Amino acid sequence: KTGWDVLDIRRSEEGQAYGVVAVPSGSSYHLVTSHVLGPRGMMFDSEAWLEEVESKIPDKETKIVIGCAGGVRSKAAARVLEAAGYVNVQELDDGFNGWAASGFP
Repeated sequence: KTGWDVLDIRRSEEGQAYGVVAVPSGSSYHLVTSHVLGPRGMMFDSEAWLEEVESKIPDKETKIVIGCAGGVRSKAAARVLEAAGYVNVQELDDGFNGWAASGFP
């Protein structure tokens, strides 16, 4: 595989409302929601989330671009990936909304 795996951690309704980024040839797209609405607001079960990511992206040398809507949740998720041994993680500072606002597909 030559491209990057795009790891979208937004909730599915966010992706439906704002769209999904264009993924270049040779890359893969994965939707693995990180933060879910709980009784006291947004919650991040990092262990359960990491298990799901590892089932979709088992090779820890895979090049991963991780993003959420605005770049806040993806920072926490990127730290979890790096702590688990993923070595090629790039986080979208401004999220997918910033990506789209910059004119990227």
